[in-house]
Amino acid sequence: MWRGERGAAAVEFALIVPFFLTLIFGVIEFGAELTNKISMTNASRVGARYASLNVGNGPEAEHRAQDAASGIIGCSTPVATASYAGGSGTDVTLTVSCNYSPITPLGSLLKDIVLPTSSSATTKMVVE
Repeated sequence: MWRGERGAAAVEFALIVPFFLTLIFGVIEFGAELTNKISMTNASRVGARYASLNVGNGPEAEHRAQDAASGIIGCSTPVATASYAGGSGTDVTLTVSCNYSPITPLGSLLKDIVLPTSSSATTKMVVE
């Protein structure tokens, strides 16, 4: 090793690490948000299916949707809301929403700029 090249690896490492960590934390946040969206969509589908088969039982459909959404990352209390006119042939709409809190330090810094603060999923089904 040449005498003038001492510390070059440390300098290169120091220059690359912030970009690398930003990429890693960004992938983690994106993956968590995508997983949440899929879980909320599934939970709203579960609740809407129950509400379409059991007319007039909106609170139980909301409860089933909240149970299905219990594994959402970074969301402590998902909220489910069911609405329909009742009776056969009408539509039931169930919405699951939650306020997202970031799970990485980068997400905490960028939560107001880039990351969504809340997300929701809505499913509409015909009452059978």
